[in-house]
Amino acid sequence: MKTPAFSLQTYRMTVTISFKTSVWNRVLSYLYKNKHRNKIMIIKKITHEQEVNKKIIEKNQLAHILTSN
Repeated sequence: MKTPAFSLQTYRMTVTISFKTSVWNRVLSYLYKNKHRNKIMIIKKITHEQEVNKKIIEKNQLAHILTSN
């Protein structure tokens, strides 16, 4: 009688561990994707700011050329 109980307990532990592992993996992958998404957003923001700064500099140069003549 001991062997079936032991195997049942082992089975339960295995199921619990695999369930916890899958949940943990899901959490980790979500966090990683979120982190990755944030990096992408930061990169987009930086490139946008660079574009804006470039346009401002071009306008200032144009204004300087127009006023110097």
